[in-house]
Amino acid sequence: MARRCLRISLPTALLFSLLAAVTGHDSAQKLVETQPAKLAAMEAHFESSDEPTGLYLFGWPDVERERVVGGVRLPRLLSFLVYNDLSRPVPGLDQIPQEDRPPVWLPFQTFHLMVGIGTILIVVAGLANWFGSADAWNAPLVAVDPRRDAAGGDGRESRGLDHRRGRSTTMDRLPVGAGWRADDGAANVRGTE
Repeated sequence: MARRCLRISLPTALLFSLLAAVTGHDSAQKLVETQPAKLAAMEAHFESSDEPTGLYLFGWPDVERERVVGGVRLPRLLSFLVYNDLSRPVPGLDQIPQEDRPPVWLPFQTFHLMVGIGTILIVVAGLANWFGSADAWNAPLVAVDPRRDAAGGDGRESRGLDHRRGRSTTMDRLPVGAGWRADDGAANVRGTE
């Protein structure tokens, strides 16, 4: 049953985590048109320039000095995400009047946390599909009990039914001390042979 669930859940997790990245890319492109100050704050992009704009993976925005402390920046990536163009610059916070600027630190950190979690989900879902595919895709859809098959049964059990006798096999798996005794009419509960 678990393997059958994995056949559905692993590809679904990968598909929807990738779709979340696609919708995030689309949101960034809409954001530069509708709310450029918000985009600049989420990326701690303080100064505009004629150069393509890089994207910070992480860092600590220092609003007073208008820089990111300890940040790792990937060159040209913000330009690509916003415009699908590696050479086009993105407007910074310096083009927004001081009184209209949004806060920077909290949007920067929460946005990067969200992107980090999404990236981890894509990686985990991809690895789970890659490494789990051999077990999950090759598993039989009907549970097979090797003990019953070795004992002469047909080996098919689905939903707890013994197809040879038309009765539930749940009682066959209960230990004797599970609330009833074998001499208390167990033959009536288990059916007659």
